[in-house]
Amino acid sequence: MRAVILSLLLAIPAAADTASVVTQHIRPGFAAFAAQAKALAAVDSCDPAQLRPAFHATYDAWLAVAHLPLGPAEEEGRSLAILFWPDPKALGPKAQRTLLTGDPAALT
Repeated sequence: MRAVILSLLLAIPAAADTASVVTQHIRPGFAAFAAQAKALAAVDSCDPAQLRPAFHATYDAWLAVAHLPLGPAEEEGRSLAILFWPDPKALGPKAQRTLLTGDPAALT
C-alpha cells in the first residue's frame, strides 16, 4: 500500500500543467514587476513621500516572483541587487560599520 501511495505522490510533478504556470503566473508576474520598476524609475523626485507609493508597488510586484529562481533576474546576482531584504545575516549594516570605522582615506 505504501508503494502505491508513494508512486502516486511521485507522479504529481509529472502531472503539473507547466504551460499554465508559465502563462498564468510567471510571465504576468515578471511583466507586472517590470512595469512597476519602470514606473518607479520614472519618478522624478527623490522625496520619500513621492517615491514611497511607487517603491511599495514595485516591492509587492517583486515579492510575487522573487521565489522563482530563473531567467535574467538570477543572472549576475540581480535578484539580490533588486531587493536585499530581509538581511538575515545583517551583512549590510556590518559592511557599513566596517566602512565607517575604518580608514577614512579608503572612502575616497
